[in-house]
Amino acid sequence: MSASPEQIRKHLEILAKFEEDFGAMVRALEKYRGSGERTWSESEYQRRRRAILEDAARADRAIKASGVGYVAVRNPPLMGGGTVEDLPLLVFDYSSSGARRDSDGLGLQRRILQQIPAQLGGLRMKLEEAESEFHPDDPRSVVFGMGVSGSGAEEHTSTRVNHKKRSRGSRWEWLNHPWIVGIGVTVIGGGILALVIALIGGM
Repeated sequence: MSASPEQIRKHLEILAKFEEDFGAMVRALEKYRGSGERTWSESEYQRRRRAILEDAARADRAIKASGVGYVAVRNPPLMGGGTVEDLPLLVFDYSSSGARRDSDGLGLQRRILQQIPAQLGGLRMKLEEAESEFHPDDPRSVVFGMGVSGSGAEEHTSTRVNHKKRSRGSRWEWLNHPWIVGIGVTVIGGGILALVIALIGGM
């Protein structure tokens, strides 16, 4: 099932915020690793780091929904092998083979940031497609609504037809009443008995 325009807008909002917050973090780390100068206090750094990790899970979903390629790290066998592609596991990964490409160890983080504009573009394209497929005022929506009502009318008609059939059959249902059956048996039995007596008397 394709995402609704509202869901795609939420993805765009989440990913744009992540780009801003994570970009600020990477710039602060570049500054610290280049000159030793801190942008924030240790407590502020830890607060921001935690917020980015929390937002990374939602940003990862938005990135995957964009349909555009995303960063993944394939570790060599000596480092355990396997491919890591979940964003929360990559944002502060400074030890994998991809992270060590640059001298400051932030190559992976920069690659993640470099991909985000294309991913935002992919989401905007999907939003345009979703909006072109869904129009609340489209006459087809009215036809669909009539179709629903028609279905209900058919069900109601079917109920009325069945009721009529039951009504026709109910004209003779009184014959099945136990009292009627008992009276009928008594009357028939009495008639047979009278006939036998008359025959005996005639002899």
